[in-house]
Amino acid sequence: MDQVRSIASDGAAISVITYGEVYEGILFSRQPAQNLHRWREFIAPLDVIGVTAAIAEVWAEIRGTLRRRALTTPDNDLLIAATALHFDMAVLTRNVRHFARVDGLRLVALAAGPG
Repeated sequence: MDQVRSIASDGAAISVITYGEVYEGILFSRQPAQNLHRWREFIAPLDVIGVTAAIAEVWAEIRGTLRRRALTTPDNDLLIAATALHFDMAVLTRNVRHFARVDGLRLVALAAGPG
């Protein structure tokens, strides 16, 4: 997570979709209490951005465009991408393959490996 912390000084936020995905992983991990504590410390300085009607409209445009190109992509990834596009933010991800399909989306590839 050092890579994330170095970028966070420029301003960072997290989609509520990402929050939910991480929280699910925490709940079903081997050490949920410890992981929840670490997660809450990590996200404390971040804004959690919810899905709005404006973000849903961007999502619909992205989803329709990709469907026309026969590039089905998980809706959660598209909602995260739509949030980033709406707020003119980059997406930090290890899943470059899905996010690279979205035109105009700035990506920062996270290094593989533990946090």
